Amino acid sequence: MSSYYTGHKYFKGRYGVVLFLTVLCLYFSYFSMFGERSFTRLAVLNTEISQTDQELASLSADVQHLRERVRAMRPDALDRDLLEERVRYMLGFRSENEWDVL
Repeated sequence: MSSYYTGHKYFKGRYGVVLFLTVLCLYFSYFSMFGERSFTRLAVLNTEISQTDQELASLSADVQHLRERVRAMRPDALDRDLLEERVRYMLGFRSENEWDVL
């Protein structure tokens, strides 16, 4: 009976450590692939960053276009074509065969 008991302790100690280390490796492997700070989350964040950069570039181009239009309407740099376009649009003046293209 004593040989069984010592063999059981050996089994419990040796394979218990191996089982614990295996579970620990599986735990860290799982969360490195699917956790909050994982590789897949990193890929998703990189995709979101690239989409946001594209949106920023588009909005920056729109802002630049609007700044140029505002600059053209200042008194010191008045663009007569732009002024005429705005007057016709705001006051609704147009001839019978004229179309508004916006």
